[in-house]
Amino acid sequence: MMRLAADVAFPFAGPDGAAARRCRVRVYEPEDPRDAAVVVCSETPEEPGGPGVGGAASTVAARVAAAFRLHREPVWIEHRLPSGPAGPEAFELVKFATFRAQEIRRMGARVLWDLEVGAPGRKPLDRATVEALVGREV
Repeated sequence: MMRLAADVAFPFAGPDGAAARRCRVRVYEPEDPRDAAVVVCSETPEEPGGPGVGGAASTVAARVAAAFRLHREPVWIEHRLPSGPAGPEAFELVKFATFRAQEIRRMGARVLWDLEVGAPGRKPLDRATVEALVGREV
C-alpha cells in the first residue's frame, strides 16, 4: 500500500494563460524508495467548465514536481469528474515525452529547480486499476 503524502488544492493556469484555476493533487509515496510515486490530478467540482487540467498537464506536472520535490518521473494519472448526473468519470495514465526535475542551485534555505516536462500522451484507465495501484480508494 502506498502512503498518501499530500492531498491538496493546487493552483494552475490554462495553457493559453487563462484565469487561475484549481485542481486536486494527491501524491502517493511508495514503501520502497526505488519505486515511483503516484500522482492523481483531479478536476474539482468547484471549477466547472473552462479549460480543464488536461490542457495544462505539462505545466501542472512540472509545478507539482517542484512543490513535492519529485526527483524522478511519477506515475501521473488524470481524473476527470462526470460531466453530469449520467456522465462517466474518466481516469487516464499520462506519460510525458520528457520529465526532468533536478535541483540546480541552493539559495540559503531555498532550493531552485530546473524543470522540463514534455508533451503528454494518454492511455485510459479504470477506477479499479488506479485503486489497485495505490492500494486504497481514490
